[in-house]
Amino acid sequence: MPPRVSPPARRAISFFYNAFKTNFIIKNLLTGMTAGVSAVIISVVWDMAAGIVKSRDVLLIIIMICAFIANYYLKINVVFIILATAAIGALRTIIRTKREETSK
Repeated sequence: MPPRVSPPARRAISFFYNAFKTNFIIKNLLTGMTAGVSAVIISVVWDMAAGIVKSRDVLLIIIMICAFIANYYLKINVVFIILATAAIGALRTIIRTKREETSK
């Protein structure tokens, strides 16, 4: 159960929230930060996708494309996509490990 916040503390939090929400400079600063965060996310996604494509691993490329389609077009929650890709990765690792054990 989350800790209870006393009424004076709630009023103080509400006061500062409203002050920040209506402040022109803070609002524009946060808008600018949103653009910066978006640029960082795009850079990370680009680098990760480039690494997957360079690896020429067909399964990983298919997973990447399917994950994009599932989220962007089918609106499937990202948590479910992450769980599904983790399960695929775990299954792939188990299969590879068993193949290596039998080939020894």
